[in-house]
Amino acid sequence: MARYSKILPQDREDFSFGDLVYWHLFVYGTRPQGDPSAKAGRKWEAAAICGLLGITEKTLGNWMADRHFPQYTNDLERELFGENNAWDDARLELAEALRRTRDLKRRKAASAGQATEDPASEQPQPDEGQPRLPAGSSSGRSLIPAVDDEESQPVGSNDLIIIEPHGEKFGKDWTRVAPQAVIRREQPSGRRSFWSRSRLAAAMGLTSITVALGMYAWVSNPSATMVATTTKAPPKSPPASAPPSPPPIKTTQPSPPPPPEPKPDACLPDNAKPAGFKITCDAILTGGTTLGSNRLTYPVTSVEACASKCRPIERCVAFTVGPPESDGKRSCTIFGPTPEGRESTGWISGMR
Repeated sequence: MARYSKILPQDREDFSFGDLVYWHLFVYGTRPQGDPSAKAGRKWEAAAICGLLGITEKTLGNWMADRHFPQYTNDLERELFGENNAWDDARLELAEALRRTRDLKRRKAASAGQATEDPASEQPQPDEGQPRLPAGSSSGRSLIPAVDDEESQPVGSNDLIIIEPHGEKFGKDWTRVAPQAVIRREQPSGRRSFWSRSRLAAAMGLTSITVALGMYAWVSNPSATMVATTTKAPPKSPPASAPPSPPPIKTTQPSPPPPPEPKPDACLPDNAKPAGFKITCDAILTGGTTLGSNRLTYPVTSVEACASKCRPIERCVAFTVGPPESDGKRSCTIFGPTPEGRESTGWISGMR
């Protein structure tokens, strides 16, 4: 089991995030039921706090060495302070230390030439293949060859195509969007081209002819009255009644038997369960009354070996065994009366 040792600064205001984590776990022994004004409590076991946080002991060591940091301190605050309002100042101190230490590390990396990538560099760059404004142009107008679907006539040498951008926005956190364009065909004098004028004249002429014909028909016979007639639809015959459909055939299918509920001690075979203890899988124990001068933590190779550490001690009421480590050994911790239980994947607990 890993043992940690660290030299802390004399002034508490100089504590980094890793210094505070080391102090709370292995110097003061901070727990939710404790009090900041009371004496130091029992120090944490590295395996126990790592099991509660769902991290490895290597990760905990990186935190205390300020090599890596958690994204937030919520889980750590829950295990150290709980809902105890007496630890409110300590919560703020821990969160502020995380922010301050992370910023200091970023500044050191930047001064050493290892600055993190600037978010502005991730903004999309304009496409090199896009047409650019001519040199000296200060407006959003650009001379480019374009054909409009409504005016698909050939462009003469005297036609000037004007592109007017509408509402293109630039700035931080904006994505470059190609502006919508309104295309007009104008001659250098400002007049419309021949094709535009001819199409407009044709539309106006057709409208004038239609209006003139209507006026002539009305003037030639002003007494005529136009009456709109309506034709009454014949009554609909009632639909023929359809023969009654036979009643549906009810079929009953046997429901499959419910799956068996998993047993709390299903992680151990019957021949590996220690006698005299009730086994619970994926559970870890913490706290409990101290057992005097007896040792509380042992390295073992099996659950039965951990139970044998608890049997001879009269005040030992429970034990908890961690998942196998790289060398095949497990962390075994024994507890006095009133231990606290919590779910934790890979851990096994036993109660007398």
